[in-house]
Amino acid sequence: MNDIQNSPPPYLDFFPDALQDDHQQVYTEKQAWVNQPKKGFLRYREPVEELTHIQASSLDLTGDTVRIGKREDLNDKEHEQVLQLLKGFMPWRKGPFSIFD
Repeated sequence: MNDIQNSPPPYLDFFPDALQDDHQQVYTEKQAWVNQPKKGFLRYREPVEELTHIQASSLDLTGDTVRIGKREDLNDKEHEQVLQLLKGFMPWRKGPFSIFD
């Protein structure tokens, strides 16, 4: 596991201190489950891990469309990498999405 997976997720700061240990335990258990070396997990995990350096400037879950990032967050090469990665997840199961548009 890399340092990101071992460190507490940043959203835990929003929870009361009393709950953080419980949430960290659940997070750790889920990370172990997701990090199984099985083909079904690797198909999705490996491409995403190639883009861990990309950071979205925004996340909006309040409207009818899930909006992640803005076009100006990425250079042309990164934008193409993200688009190709997303095509590998088709057909979409939920949505609609606006990702770095």
